[in-house]
Amino acid sequence: MAGDGGGCENVVYDPLYGVRVCADTGEVLEEAVVDEGVDWRAYTPEEAVGRARAGPPVRYSFADMGIGVALGELNRPGSVRARGLPRAEARASTRKPKLARPADRRLRKGLWQVSRLRAALGLPERVEEEAARLCRAAVERGLAVGRSPEVVVAAAVYLACRLAGEHVKLDRLVEVLCELEPDLSYRARIGVRQEVWRAVKHIARGLGVNPKPARPEDMLVALASKLGLPASTVDEAVKILEAARRRGVHSGKSPAALAAAAIYIASGKTVPLKNVARAAGISEVTVRARARELVSTRNNGGRTS
Repeated sequence: MAGDGGGCENVVYDPLYGVRVCADTGEVLEEAVVDEGVDWRAYTPEEAVGRARAGPPVRYSFADMGIGVALGELNRPGSVRARGLPRAEARASTRKPKLARPADRRLRKGLWQVSRLRAALGLPERVEEEAARLCRAAVERGLAVGRSPEVVVAAAVYLACRLAGEHVKLDRLVEVLCELEPDLSYRARIGVRQEVWRAVKHIARGLGVNPKPARPEDMLVALASKLGLPASTVDEAVKILEAARRRGVHSGKSPAALAAAAIYIASGKTVPLKNVARAAGISEVTVRARARELVSTRNNGGRTS
């Protein structure tokens, strides 16, 4: 009988028996799992191409979700040209389908804006897919009514970052958004930020999305990379944050400020404080205050600063 998992994080799938098993304890967590893979086998690349009957996976970032039909090359036997269609009609059959409804055209433009914003922020493609999915869901449920399309796109990207564990400050996202969208340049940036934040809360509530709380440990690698620090500094910063969490020092503090202070201490204070603060987007006063608290925690724990 399958168990409840007991919080196991190392779960593997056994396709032979159709079960999911905890790799640490060997406990069967789920039985009769449906195999979502293909129903054929291929032993050579040629067989894999010849036996495939399905197209690419669904892509929320595509206007047609990646399920559009292309009739093939014009001059290949069996193509539209070979079936006697005129040249112009044959070429038109292989183009992207035109979207007749205004809502579909607005959606295509919104997905294009998601792609631009993701690229400008240097985020992975999984964030773009999640943001596109959130945009579609928000439009379908009427959560985008009365809001600027650019604001809805920014809110979806911010929520997607939180769901994917990618740390992007809302101020930075709004800054990039105003640079990419000339229509927002005449408005006060603080007003755009407030609109985006309201849209984030509205969409999250309407879709039942529960973003992960930001953790300072998730920001250490990116911060150390900006400052050119080695991996050993990140390991030491993680230990500093763990000690702070055990003593409750992190409660109510900004995760970005804690990450910056931990990196500053772990580097032996060889990196100028202003450089650390600039890389984290935090004021020097805040980083210095958090560093003082973390050093006090280390001293109380029997460690030397």
